[in-house]
Amino acid sequence: MKKNKRFAVGALVVSVVLLVAGIVALKRSMDYHTKLVADNASLTKDLEQIKKDYRHKVVNVNNTFNVQGRDSKNPKIRAVAANNYYQREISQYAQEFFSTYYTWHNTKDYLDRKDQLKPLITAELANNESIFDDGKDDTGHDFIKASGIKADFVKSQTDIEADVSGKLIKSTVKVDYTTSDSSSSPQHATRYYEMTYNTVQEKIVDLKLVFTPNNN
Repeated sequence: MKKNKRFAVGALVVSVVLLVAGIVALKRSMDYHTKLVADNASLTKDLEQIKKDYRHKVVNVNNTFNVQGRDSKNPKIRAVAANNYYQREISQYAQEFFSTYYTWHNTKDYLDRKDQLKPLITAELANNESIFDDGKDDTGHDFIKASGIKADFVKSQTDIEADVSGKLIKSTVKVDYTTSDSSSSPQHATRYYEMTYNTVQEKIVDLKLVFTPNNN
């Protein structure tokens, strides 16, 4: 009887020891997992910072090249630098222009676009009724209010002409946006424009719709 009791106590002790060992091992495993998660988060953050610093350095190098290169005595370097500079600058102007031009949800938004875009365009372009109409149809009714039509800009892609030696630079701008009305869900649409930028005025001086592909 005593032997069985000693055996039971021994088994209990062993069980307790194994349980404690299991708990310790589990805690160590959990601590290790927590450390791995923390390390991974830290490494991810460090990697993003490294990428950000790299992109910043690339931009600075490109900017330095483009600014200094435009005054280079080497015509090839000067041409490449000028092209890079105006490609970026005109792309930014196109992005700013069309992100406003193709975003409206009501008549007020539609009519306010001209005033919002005046810093980017000449007065002549602002007063061009083919670019900025009054939001009314042939009968004088508010067609935006009547139809509930609205638009949302998606993206733009700008390709400038090869020769950027003159003060007027032409570019082709592909504009993607969505449009819908009170009876339809948003539909994707694309338009191509010829945009003329004046490097002296630093403004868009002309804009022509050149192509509307079949978006169906």
